[in-house]
Amino acid sequence: MEKPILQLSAECQCWPLWLQHGPDAIFENIDPETLPLSPTVKQALTQWADVFDKQYSLDDPYDALNGIPLEWQTFKQEGVRIYQMRCDEIGDRYTII
Repeated sequence: MEKPILQLSAECQCWPLWLQHGPDAIFENIDPETLPLSPTVKQALTQWADVFDKQYSLDDPYDALNGIPLEWQTFKQEGVRIYQMRCDEIGDRYTII
């Protein structure tokens, strides 16, 4: 049996985790609190999503992510760090992408 796929992806006003239960299933937005993650990882996910939400403009979504390049690079680097923490904690139960 295939492992469910867990994806880290920032999306406005959503949790930053998406779960797919099979190759033909759609990804569903999932609350990090429902997963067996440490409080440290859950807090990092929440903070990462908050940074994205603060940068994103619902009034002008096409211009929403045109912040200072250094800030965007820092955001991406933090995503990579969180990705690795998730792999370390639950990578045996999920395919992490």
